[in-house]
Amino acid sequence: MLIKEIDISIGSLSIYKIEDNNYNDFGIINLKGIVNTVDGKKTLVGIVMEIDNNKNSKITINDIQLYDLNAYISGVYEIEEDINSNTNIETIIKKEYKLKDTKVNVTKEIYENARLLLTIGYFNHYQISKLGFKINYQIDGLNREFVFTDFTFFNDHLRYIPINELTFYTYGYNWIKKYYKGI
Repeated sequence: MLIKEIDISIGSLSIYKIEDNNYNDFGIINLKGIVNTVDGKKTLVGIVMEIDNNKNSKITINDIQLYDLNAYISGVYEIEEDINSNTNIETIIKKEYKLKDTKVNVTKEIYENARLLLTIGYFNHYQISKLGFKINYQIDGLNREFVFTDFTFFNDHLRYIPINELTFYTYGYNWIKKYYKGI
């Protein structure tokens, strides 16, 4: 029997089993991504979220885990103002942004609400436009989880078409690129 192996690059793939979240301790409002171009790729470099405490008790965030094994949180900043999604991340964090920065653990106490900027680091520079996350927190002595399954932070309509899938016609000295065969 002849066995062939093929290598298929599919990017970044993560699969998680998520339990239902029946708690109403807090809500996330104004969730948005900070998207910059890094090394020619549209890259999710940060996530802005406002956490609104629905209880009269202090909420202690113990950790935030991203639902992509290639990405991690590399910084946590409490911010006051609203930020546009295409703002240069370095002007917000006031230092150089690094794709492969040090991973940090998120710990934060929230009494009423907080607006956070989480910078995203990458083990490998894949384009991630959708991302979910899990917040581990404590309230009234109980450990709980808040799961945000999947959020689209940006759409990218840029297409890379292999040169062999294009048809070229020549007319004298003019080159005209004909449409991609698959559209």
